[in-house]
Amino acid sequence: MSVDPQEAGHSIVPLVVTPPADPRESAIGYALRLCEANGYSSPNIFLSQLRLTSYCNPAFGGSKEAFTGLTLMDTSAAERLEIRRTGDKSYYLLGQRMRLMELSLTHHSVCPICIDTDGIYDASWHLSQVTHCPIHGVPLVGSCHDCGASFRMNRSGPGLCRCGIPIRGLAELPRCSDATASLFQAIRAKLICDPSIAQVPLAFSIFDEVDLPAFLSLIRQMCKFVRDHQPSSQDESIRVPSIETLAVVAEALRNFSKGIDTEHGVLRRRKMGFQQLVTATAFCWFKRSHLANSKTPDLTFVGHLTRAFVQEFPGRTPPGAGFSERLARHRSMRLRDSEEFLKHWVYADDVASLTDCDPVYVYRAIRLKLFSRKKGVMNRMAVSRVEIAHLKPSSHVGLEAEDAAVVVGLPATLFLRLSRSRIYIAQYIPKSGGPFAREDVRFLKAIVEGAQSHVIDGTNRTVGDFLRRTPKSMLNWTKPLVDTLALQALAQAVTGAGDD
Repeated sequence: MSVDPQEAGHSIVPLVVTPPADPRESAIGYALRLCEANGYSSPNIFLSQLRLTSYCNPAFGGSKEAFTGLTLMDTSAAERLEIRRTGDKSYYLLGQRMRLMELSLTHHSVCPICIDTDGIYDASWHLSQVTHCPIHGVPLVGSCHDCGASFRMNRSGPGLCRCGIPIRGLAELPRCSDATASLFQAIRAKLICDPSIAQVPLAFSIFDEVDLPAFLSLIRQMCKFVRDHQPSSQDESIRVPSIETLAVVAEALRNFSKGIDTEHGVLRRRKMGFQQLVTATAFCWFKRSHLANSKTPDLTFVGHLTRAFVQEFPGRTPPGAGFSERLARHRSMRLRDSEEFLKHWVYADDVASLTDCDPVYVYRAIRLKLFSRKKGVMNRMAVSRVEIAHLKPSSHVGLEAEDAAVVVGLPATLFLRLSRSRIYIAQYIPKSGGPFAREDVRFLKAIVEGAQSHVIDGTNRTVGDFLRRTPKSMLNWTKPLVDTLALQALAQAVTGAGDD
């Protein structure tokens, strides 16, 4: 949880030289530029002077509070720079939520040509799948050619090693293929989200509507397929695929518009005949990966096209014919649900239009199962339309589960179970901080306190006696506790309605 430096009793003294932030860089790159401009030997010096590690992580370049205090920049610009960790161990990079496995934050990789040209540390170099510069195609350098030290925050600028030697590339290392460079350019364009700086190459325009996390997930799935079907491959790492594997995947994605069979043939590194594609062995990629993509909103069209390809065989039309028409049809196709279903339920990826709350935090609450849930067609997750429609923005910073449990007076594990039960009524969504709104947590606390004297069925104990037992014993009796508290919640809701 971030802490206001003024509330903590500290004041931040602005730096003397504060160059404007560049839209291509994140907090790490900008902190290194601040260090270079002000003559510090490391950003850790002026960041650690804040003495507020709870809101300023020097390893990630500092928080928005640090940048607004050190440079007096606008809050929105500082929020874009900040590399922020969430409760589920994912991170925000340039405002986009990424899984930890997709990022390399503590060890820096640098394009020596870009750094020598303008001194900007490009944020796309933080992505673990980007091994070469998207602009120049040269390998990213991760250690000093002179002292051998890896590049971290303990250096005086984005283009310098901690020993003071400028970063240089190795001339003998080959550039990546054109297809791989185009793939890295597409990834970079999706991260920066500014067409004036980076555009998705025309060969990958079919994936224009796919967001970056989903696109990286698709690439990782395809890399795993290539690795599993190439016995001679030396790519043993799933986290960072080899450049040879990425070259195959890049070529397959560029051929996606030519048909599923062409893409599959490229992935297997041999041309696949139409008859060969119907065997179970050949279709393992489609069954295990492409069809699973139907559950990812941005990749739904991939699963639809694959399923259509399977269903149309053995038609007389070749698989690649009419691909653009099928793509447009499947992208615009809405899964058909009964009117009765849509009357009571709404899909999780469509809730943003039903509430004035921050869609990111609403989706976090959905993932925590704070609303009634139901599976729709294609196993898509739907939540209660009525509960979503009643949501209101909270006026307070949200609580993490551990903090909310302290407020209610329960062990954290028991609180999480109760928050996913029918007694927890989620009516507010925080716009910052943890996922649990203070208003809802206080309502749960009132329910628990009001039921202290109630006897739990089958235990001959009151709720107050039960909550004084060991945490493990509590978890064994969660269901009867929920049943008892539900009666108190109902009585409290009726009382509140009567007061109104």
